[in-house]
Amino acid sequence: MATRATKVAVVQCPSGNLVLLISPSNQKETLLITVDDSSGTLIYQGIPGHDTFDTEEDALAWCSSRCCCGKPVQSIVRGHAFLGMVVTPLQVLVLVAVEVKRDPLPGGHAMCTVTKSKWIKGSLLGASVDSALSKADEAGLEKLKDFTISGYHFYSETYDLTRPFPSTSSVLEYDYEYCWNQWLASPFEKAGLRNCCVVLLQGLGCSRLFSFEHPETNEQVNVGLALISRKSIANPGTRYNARGLNKAAGAGNEIESEQIFWVSPIKGDGSIEDQWSSHIWRRGTVPVHWRHELTSSVTAPKIVIGSSPYEGVDQFYHDAYMRYNGTPMSFVNLLRCDAESGETNLSEIFQQSLREAKSLLSSKYSIQMELNMCNFDWHRIKKEMGLETTVKCLWDRLSPLIEKADLSEGCLKLGRAGSPIKESQVEPRRKQASVLRYNCADSLDRTNLCCFMVSQQLLLEQCRRSHIGFTSRVKTEPDIDFQSRLSSHWGFLKSPEVDVDAVRSLLEPKLLEWLAEAYVRNGDLFSFLYTNTPALLTGPMRDYTSLPPAVSDTQISVQRRYHNVLSDSERQLQYFAFLGRYLSQLLPSLSSLSHSACCVSSPHAVLLHQLSSSTHPARFEAQVLDSSPNSAAWMFPPELDVADICLHLRAPSIVTEVQLWIKNGIASCEFPASISIWVGRYINEMEQIYGNVDLPQCEDGTRISFPIPSYIPDKLRKGEQLVPSLLPPAQPKRLHALSQIVQIQMMRRRDGTRSIILGRLSVNGIVPSDLHIEDSGTNKEAERAVSISLASFPTTDSMVEKKFAEGASKTARELGGKALAKADELVDKYAGDDSKLGSIAKGALSSMGKLAGWMGSKAKVSQNKPTNSQTAVTVGNERREKEREIKSSQDVASQLTAMWSNQASGRAWSNPRSDQEGNEVVQRKAENTASASSGRLDLKGMEEAIMAESKGLRASREEQGQSDCSASAAAAAAA
Repeated sequence: MATRATKVAVVQCPSGNLVLLISPSNQKETLLITVDDSSGTLIYQGIPGHDTFDTEEDALAWCSSRCCCGKPVQSIVRGHAFLGMVVTPLQVLVLVAVEVKRDPLPGGHAMCTVTKSKWIKGSLLGASVDSALSKADEAGLEKLKDFTISGYHFYSETYDLTRPFPSTSSVLEYDYEYCWNQWLASPFEKAGLRNCCVVLLQGLGCSRLFSFEHPETNEQVNVGLALISRKSIANPGTRYNARGLNKAAGAGNEIESEQIFWVSPIKGDGSIEDQWSSHIWRRGTVPVHWRHELTSSVTAPKIVIGSSPYEGVDQFYHDAYMRYNGTPMSFVNLLRCDAESGETNLSEIFQQSLREAKSLLSSKYSIQMELNMCNFDWHRIKKEMGLETTVKCLWDRLSPLIEKADLSEGCLKLGRAGSPIKESQVEPRRKQASVLRYNCADSLDRTNLCCFMVSQQLLLEQCRRSHIGFTSRVKTEPDIDFQSRLSSHWGFLKSPEVDVDAVRSLLEPKLLEWLAEAYVRNGDLFSFLYTNTPALLTGPMRDYTSLPPAVSDTQISVQRRYHNVLSDSERQLQYFAFLGRYLSQLLPSLSSLSHSACCVSSPHAVLLHQLSSSTHPARFEAQVLDSSPNSAAWMFPPELDVADICLHLRAPSIVTEVQLWIKNGIASCEFPASISIWVGRYINEMEQIYGNVDLPQCEDGTRISFPIPSYIPDKLRKGEQLVPSLLPPAQPKRLHALSQIVQIQMMRRRDGTRSIILGRLSVNGIVPSDLHIEDSGTNKEAERAVSISLASFPTTDSMVEKKFAEGASKTARELGGKALAKADELVDKYAGDDSKLGSIAKGALSSMGKLAGWMGSKAKVSQNKPTNSQTAVTVGNERREKEREIKSSQDVASQLTAMWSNQASGRAWSNPRSDQEGNEVVQRKAENTASASSGRLDLKGMEEAIMAESKGLRASREEQGQSDCSASAAAAAAA
């Protein structure tokens, strides 16, 4: 079954928000991805009819009705792929491949060259009030957008292009060294949507299919020829800024190339059985520490060798060893050998670096790697003997190395075109034995021309082994010499009679012409990326084609010097901006973006209190907390004087801001009069941040921000309004760093007779870098979050200890703490999934009731028995210990059962405003769950299941208690 081509679209709403649509080639549905307008986070939940649709038209209709509030969309930019996304404090930039050129690959796969791209800007209306872009940010964004993309980058949706053919890795298991949009794709990756952003490579990916008659079957077959050149990101940049090795042991202008030749029979059932062969090689600057020093804009630059030229050479060759599974490497050195050029000294350093690398690889990695060098002064030989003789000398010189390296060959069998390649579907017959690496000073002109001449011999050998691709004259009038070379391994390469003209007469003109055109493109492409000018020495390649003559080499050399002096530094910064490097200098606001605030509230973790039964919470979830409909509102029942809202955050977060969007009704009395905000880790440990703060009357769509301070005073006078920015610094109290609940109360106006109307609510906060927020609101790494909070903050274990008498037995405290810690772990793990928590709670309620009763009985028996931690307490501690009251077992059962009942169902009750109200709530919850407290409690199983979690914490607390007691005793003795 043929797959459709992937289509994407970026929809811009009238408010400036962006919505992304993608119709993947391997799926039938269209995905709708919203961009959170406060943090720029991508949101996709996979809900049919909400963000998954049968067609793009259905997705656009939903987007128009929900995201645009019934208004037509402002603009739609269509394309073929998402290339990346950048989130700034005030805006988002989405990079789209608007136009692409598709080229075939073996197995029915394809690679797409980006021919036109576009940056699309969207606004973040819900960004923090203190968000801003500096002038440095604006300049950095301009550099990012000025980076050359179209025509210089390519990708594949179905095949891993970052590894040599045939790669059996999936598209998302790519090699990071050749992925150029890794940083740009990070917003997609964080949202779990990495498959919606393609893996972008820099370089050339081109191919063509030819139709030939097979000499054995006399049937028409498709013959494919591909040239792939991918550039490494290890040392990116321009000519005079990326030379030799850098600190990361990456060589400047390092390129991996491969030539693929395949014969594909035409089958009617859609299956694939391609016979293929390939050859891979590398090219780059000399892999030692060196640079070019421009002393004048007129004179030639001077080659300067670094003070430690061999530093990092072992890492460079070790990376190559790992990539090619330990195959030997041969280096074709095209540097000049005369003293006037200055390249002789660099050539000698290069040869010495191979000896240093072998020694270091043996001592550091215990690797014996075969490294050989072949020197060939291209310029001197060409000047003395001419081009054709130079090419023949090159073939003769490299013949042993090429024959030793050989080709990779095999058969690829797929049931359907474009399906993923598995190891079982590849039948290898031969594997390339070594890798050649070509270099000159810049790895540009000489290197590209040399590689083209070698590729002619590679193509000739590939045609020989496939018995296809020769001219009609050779097939009709074969001579004895041709037949002997045809049956001999690398017979054409080793033959002294086969020169440049002979190769042109043997190969089909259309094959050789396309290969020459590909190398002209290859040379110009990497020359523009490295020097901002076309390539030199393309005349010999153009002679094979109908391309127009090239610009004179002298003129190009002058242009290069001009660009090197004036624009290389600016273009180098563009490289860094595109790759996300040196963000602290280029994009200061983005350098700490991973620690900035984002929207942490979720429509799947909200509870409205005191609502009549006629209302439906799902409408509130969809309209008020959804990131798209900014004009949606929620109308509370008319008899409600206080709107009490509790938001359960998607992950433990450092809350920084609460935002309220104003939605006015018909009368002004519908707007809330005041607001109060509480923040906390648990529902019974909430801290009041704002108390009865008056809300101003504003226009529709106005955003009111309530910053959450890092410190609050210990005591607040009842009824007093709290303004965080005016708090005195004296006697501060730090909030829990990780909060999970935000509670908001809004009061009706005194003259109000209508319902309270509430606009959208959102909570911004900072999520620790090692936590992950799921789009659906479920935090899969809740266990890790709990372990982090255990190390720094009061835990459920300490909560239980506060409720029990300190004189209770150690066993009672341990079991109670472990049980409640386990309950809290399950709540965090399945937050937002009420059905899952409901099934867990059925058995847990009875277990908690039985456990509480057992603990109460143990407490009565052991209330007068001191624990180990109490033996060394001071006189003051003993006095305070006697003043504490031991609660009865029924109180313990009521509190534990009520707390677990509410947490297990994903809900929490209102924060009590008084002790009396709190006791009433606890008693009411205990009565409701008392009837369900039946069943048998497996104390041994519970203890074994949760022993590991509390053991380390218990030991550390006992050790801390002993040290505190010792310190107190010492102080008392001194007094």
